[in-house]
Amino acid sequence: MLLGIVLHAALSYIDGFWPVRDGEDSLLLNAMVGAIHGFRMPLFFLLSGYFTALLIRRRGWLRTALNRSLRIALPFVIGLVTIVPLTHFAFQRAGNEREQVADAPTGNDIWSASAAGNVEVIAEQVAAGVDPNAVDPLFRVAPVMWAAMFGQTEAVEALIDAGADANATNDDGNTPLHSAAFFGQAETVRLLLDRGADPAVRNDNGETPADSTRHDRELTEYIAGLLRVPMEFEDVQRGRAEIVELFADEGVVVYQPTPAEQLQQLIRFVLDVPILAHLWFLHYLCLIVAGYLVFTAITQRMPRLPLADRWFAWPACMVWVFPLALAAQAAMDSGISTPGFGPDTAAAIWPDVPVLAYYTLFFSVGALMHNRLGTSRRLSPRIWWPLIAATIVFLITAPLSGMQPWATQLMPSETARRVISVVGQAAFVWLAIFTAIAIFERALQRYRPWVRYLSDSSYWLYLVHLPLIVWLQSIARDTSLSIGIEYAAIVIVATITLLLSYQVFVRHTPIGWLLNGRKRKATATAPN
Repeated sequence: MLLGIVLHAALSYIDGFWPVRDGEDSLLLNAMVGAIHGFRMPLFFLLSGYFTALLIRRRGWLRTALNRSLRIALPFVIGLVTIVPLTHFAFQRAGNEREQVADAPTGNDIWSASAAGNVEVIAEQVAAGVDPNAVDPLFRVAPVMWAAMFGQTEAVEALIDAGADANATNDDGNTPLHSAAFFGQAETVRLLLDRGADPAVRNDNGETPADSTRHDRELTEYIAGLLRVPMEFEDVQRGRAEIVELFADEGVVVYQPTPAEQLQQLIRFVLDVPILAHLWFLHYLCLIVAGYLVFTAITQRMPRLPLADRWFAWPACMVWVFPLALAAQAAMDSGISTPGFGPDTAAAIWPDVPVLAYYTLFFSVGALMHNRLGTSRRLSPRIWWPLIAATIVFLITAPLSGMQPWATQLMPSETARRVISVVGQAAFVWLAIFTAIAIFERALQRYRPWVRYLSDSSYWLYLVHLPLIVWLQSIARDTSLSIGIEYAAIVIVATITLLLSYQVFVRHTPIGWLLNGRKRKATATAPN
């Protein structure tokens, strides 16, 4: 949980569509973010499975279900109406401030360049081997769609000339023509139609690009804020009127859905939009725990399979765990088509099946390890060789997974990059997980009050940290300090502030009781 603060604080110094961009990039912070993201949440789900199995053994099925409802489900529901809106507000405000500082998104990646209309950077990226159809790791949108949303007609043309698909679709089936029509970008729509974009294509809601022109002000401003597209609704409306005439010349008219169809589209929109922010992990954990509780209730009376316990300990467990991890990693849209090291993130209410399967695997492995090994045996007795191996795998795999131009030049074959990326990520996550577990098992064998305190506070700190981090990044952006000093200041100030909020407003209050249970007096032999 604490590593989440370290990770998110670094994102303003990395190319990408983070709402706060400092203007300078740090290769060291970029590598650190990839390494942390590569194992942090998988480790979290593995430990969640381990301790959920422990709770079931100690307290039984029903009391475990109540405990998980109070500790996970209820904070998630409360967070949906408190923390999530506050986080989106912080993101939107930071994005608006960025647009006041610069006319277009900054960054040298192909997606920022497309949104900014920087044709020169687009050409450099394509010449370096970057796929013009690659979707960005945050919003999962292709470059041509970013250019279409921002009305960067020259960038759209340059991307199509470089091989971009004028009819490329995102996760909800929208094409660049849908996006340009939605934001009233008439010139871009005209170009897309001239370059072969299909005006009759329908997205997952059954809408044609012409139908995208009928959405109201509230939805348009919400989507613009979510994607940080600057707009004035009156200008959008004028552009949309011109676009309707363009579509009419193509024989396409705006369809007026029935009230039932409008309701169905609204429900689908709510389920598919990534609105959960950083609380997505609680959503997935609720689903996985619920499934595990049902599974346990059904199978708890069945005989235990006659399997040797050594096959559930490190490293022998890799014989059966690694092939499953490899399949789960390959099932996610990661590696080449979605650049970025580590697992995908899915923040929509409707779960992403490959991502859900991926984290279910780690949860299940954790539960199996407890059920087979209990608490009397160490999960990972070795430290150094998994750490060294993880470092080597990361250094080889991360450049390929992140689509670094120099790495794609060294290995032009996309198939080879894809295979190495998937295998490397699957290997790294397990090497890093068991390295982290070994370090904690060795370093924290006796009770320490400050470790107990950090352990209890970390849940609260992670739940509420993101708005504060974004605000501090906005302040640091306007300073002339070095990247290292700015980054360290953000992490230190955020952590101290959040710890103070935990001590004053959470620890001995109903909020603390909800997150961690009522405090008991520590004993000298109490475990961490």
